[in-house]
Amino acid sequence: MAFVFTGQASQWPGMGRALYEREPVFRSVLDRCDRLLSEDREVSLLDVMFGENGTDGLLDEPTWTQPAIYSLECALVALWDSLGVRPSVVVGHSLGEIAAAQAAGGFTLEQGLQYASARGTLMGATRADGAMAAVFAPASRVAEAVAEHNAGSDDADLSVAVDNGAQQVVSGPAAELDAVLARLEAEGVKTHRLRRSPAYHSALIEPALDELEAAVNEIAPSPPAPSVPLVSNITGRLLDPDDRMDAAYWRRHAREPVAFRASVETLAEMGVDAVVEIGPHAVLGPVVSMIWPASAPAGSPPVLASLRRPPRDAEEPPIDTSGGFTEAVAGAWEAGLDIQFAGLFAGEERRRITLPGYPFQRIQHWVRSSKRRHKADGHPLLGVRHESPRGEVMFETEVFASDPAWLLDHLVYEQVVVPGGLHGGMAVSVALSQGDGPAVVDELQIYSPLMLDEEDPESGAGGGGRTLQFVLDGSDDLAERPFEIFTKGEGEEGWTLHAGGRLSSGRSDVEPLPPLDPEALKAGLTPQDPVQFYAMRSATGIYLGPSYHTIESAWAREGESLATLALNDSVDATGMELHPLLLDGCFQVLSLARHHTVAEQGAVYMPFGWQRLWVAGPMPTRLLCHATVRTSGERNGADAASSEPPEVVTGDVRFYSTDGAPLGGLFGFTVKRATRSALLSARAGMKDLLYEVAWREQPLDGSVPAADFLTSPATVAGQSRTLAEHLADRDVEAADRVTLLRDLKRLSQAYVVSADGAGTAEQLAAELASRNQTVLLVRAEGDAGGPSPEVPGVTTAVLEPSDREAWRSLLEGLPEESPLRGVVHLNALDGRAASATTEEMAEDVTHAASTALALAQGVATPASARPKASGS
Repeated sequence: MAFVFTGQASQWPGMGRALYEREPVFRSVLDRCDRLLSEDREVSLLDVMFGENGTDGLLDEPTWTQPAIYSLECALVALWDSLGVRPSVVVGHSLGEIAAAQAAGGFTLEQGLQYASARGTLMGATRADGAMAAVFAPASRVAEAVAEHNAGSDDADLSVAVDNGAQQVVSGPAAELDAVLARLEAEGVKTHRLRRSPAYHSALIEPALDELEAAVNEIAPSPPAPSVPLVSNITGRLLDPDDRMDAAYWRRHAREPVAFRASVETLAEMGVDAVVEIGPHAVLGPVVSMIWPASAPAGSPPVLASLRRPPRDAEEPPIDTSGGFTEAVAGAWEAGLDIQFAGLFAGEERRRITLPGYPFQRIQHWVRSSKRRHKADGHPLLGVRHESPRGEVMFETEVFASDPAWLLDHLVYEQVVVPGGLHGGMAVSVALSQGDGPAVVDELQIYSPLMLDEEDPESGAGGGGRTLQFVLDGSDDLAERPFEIFTKGEGEEGWTLHAGGRLSSGRSDVEPLPPLDPEALKAGLTPQDPVQFYAMRSATGIYLGPSYHTIESAWAREGESLATLALNDSVDATGMELHPLLLDGCFQVLSLARHHTVAEQGAVYMPFGWQRLWVAGPMPTRLLCHATVRTSGERNGADAASSEPPEVVTGDVRFYSTDGAPLGGLFGFTVKRATRSALLSARAGMKDLLYEVAWREQPLDGSVPAADFLTSPATVAGQSRTLAEHLADRDVEAADRVTLLRDLKRLSQAYVVSADGAGTAEQLAAELASRNQTVLLVRAEGDAGGPSPEVPGVTTAVLEPSDREAWRSLLEGLPEESPLRGVVHLNALDGRAASATTEEMAEDVTHAASTALALAQGVATPASARPKASGS
């Protein structure tokens, strides 16, 4: 699977707007880029992308084009990732390589945006007369024409900027470019000027290269090696694992030609069998299909465009209102990719409905809008701050199963349970608001799980939120201030206490941690597969959705584990000192260590509390966690004689930066075994306790006889005889038996033929009547063309074919001696065939379907109301 990232000239006003309005993952990335860019610019990136608030034309300015395309492509990668589609290799086309590098791990989202913004600004400041054009000719011919022109030119040289295989892109001063294009066109070569494109990859951008290199050095002085294979624009080959996409690389990338043809050949050599184009429009996809090497063993792969620009003169609105993304997902599924469809339309609420079995009556049914959370100003986790006269500080907010959105990704026994990391994240934020770090949260205990109701998909009931209050004790005499966390649902009389502990800040008695040598620690551990870990968690009753997949890489052995954690790009951590998902990821690292002991045995454990959590200050969104289990598989007391997993397991987790600098720790973290019944008993209603159905084998009650007294079907069949054999035993002569069976066969066959207007029904009815069948020919009311011919031996009736009650009355009137055997529906033959217009074809389909449906409903009369049919 290859992701191919589109470059300049693919943008269009309104790109991505449909996905922004309906897909939370996509919207989250664009909102994040908009906030980051707004720190330096007064105009909103989203306004420029969508063409709003007086920003017409800005999208074609390089200073906006480049960050806009980059942001859109990063949002598309995050959206594909939420569907389980991740690239095996990436390749970008010029500007597109910045987003490709971000997808491969060479840039963070912020670093890539900073570079795209700086690159666009510097490129936009180059000579205003720069231009680019596509030339549809072989590379050798275009290179020769450019070289001959440069030899006689006094201005800056033209350059071949891109090798797309079927076409080459020439870049340089507009006057020089026009001259060489005129020469080529005179020779019959097709050319096409690119709109509003500065002279990229030519001598005109050389004055900006020093500043460009300096910008990269400041943004990402030590970039990591990409974690996903990346095909370089510079060489058209895979980037060597020892190479880095540093400032010198991006300088060459901006000046040297784009080797896209060679890049596609590399994808073919790798055996790529599916390509997804990441960009605003299907620009590179046709090129990839056109230049894919014919010698590739698997042939040209399917190419899917993530987005498509709508036609400018479309008469009808498009069927795919997502901008083409839904169609791309369908194509990916058809190509054999494993799609996690739960991630699609994540911003919508859906439920299965039953369609009626009759034509719609055109009655309006109003759909109630879903409940929305009113977001007041305040801390993103804690909400609004209040103070009491006694010095108590209280923070109040609301939580819903779907708000914050990542809560829906945490299910325990199929119930939405707020992770314990939320309590710790809130406490750390309050502690840091009281003073400088380190922030300390001591003796936290979770008294009851905080569970939220999802909205019922059938009735629309439920889904209400809970008011959450974080209450901090008002005493100033204590070095540590007690706190408690409560919630209350709508209609509930009292508050529920969920957690409590003590917090403080600026402590001097926090035991320092020594620096960590990650490589030395990894040497004694075994690499782990995070995907298998999350699958194993789901199998034990805890479902962690994509938002909670924070483990990037991990190593473990019995009772010890090390992992690199990072928040997903779609998760907004703005304003949070310690994001709950990151703290929950630390819990997961300890869980990984537990799974390598004999203690867990597949049991479900939930956080119970800890002795101390401390952090030096606001935590980064990427860090290292080192976890150790205190209690191993050894058992004490009552546990020693039990085969059940232990009730309680305790461990420690230490936090470090990615280079091993200590950031904090979680000590005495205790988890407790949780059964399904114990968890559900914490809910207010007893009805949830009845959701589990268990079948247990029991001995048969002695008062109930066994079923072996019934005669077996084989015995009944063996003792049965045919009617002919029975008549022979009764001394009925052979000739009389034949006559009797013939009469019975004739009397048992009756047919109803729904007539068409072309005479086919009359011919069929005559043929059936000639074979001694009882035939009822039904004609439509008001048929044109004069009286219909009578058919010998056939009974005729007239009714409205789309009236099911008329059919029912007719069929109920069939004679008892001739039960209904077959029904032939021929009304569909009355269509206008190939000469019909679109509207006439629609009328024909409606007529055929409505008459067939009415006839079927008439046949479906209860057996007590008409003679039983022996066939259909």
